[in-house]
Amino acid sequence: MSNSILSELKQLIRWGVIVSVNKNNTARVQFSDIDNIVSYDLHILVSNSNKNRYQAPPDVGCNALCIMMPTGNSAGFIVGTFYNEKNPAPIDSLDNAVNWTFQDGTVLNYNTATSTLTADVSGPVEIKTTSTAIVDAATSATVVCPDIQLAGNVTITGNLTVVAGGEVVAQISSKNMTITGQITSTNDILITDGNLSVRGNVSATGKISGSNI
Repeated sequence: MSNSILSELKQLIRWGVIVSVNKNNTARVQFSDIDNIVSYDLHILVSNSNKNRYQAPPDVGCNALCIMMPTGNSAGFIVGTFYNEKNPAPIDSLDNAVNWTFQDGTVLNYNTATSTLTADVSGPVEIKTTSTAIVDAATSATVVCPDIQLAGNVTITGNLTVVAGGEVVAQISSKNMTITGQITSTNDILITDGNLSVRGNVSATGKISGSNI
């Protein structure tokens, strides 16, 4: 390969450091090998930019591989960024197929060895859909939270079990309800088409009335 071709390739294919990230998914790159010249706004290559759009601009300080147009530093594309000793990869393991580590501490990770998808989010998580949402777990699902609020109707097709202090204190199945603690109501308790059986004493601070009493 002639020296002239090598010289042209060096002008077309360059690497430098991103010094600014700008609007419309562009960035400027400083090239240390040519007197620290800073490029104009270079387009950052993405996987799709028409009907389905994706955008994840690199950070200032990232190493960038660029393809420049023959016109000079005014036009070109940022092919991608890469790690080095100064900016090492966040996970040093081949088992992690996907890892996104954000500057606020949020980590999205998929481990192929354990088939585990992990989302460790530092802030709030909000999921919205204009249709239905289904969580289908083959064995079990656990939600750990000091306060759970459900805004809407709740339908349970299986059993409901309440555990306190490691013991079952209430259980509701399709036909039966068992409670080991006290039942308190500030309003009437109505039983229709069934009997009330009491194994113990019945006390009342008011009147007990009924057709068979």
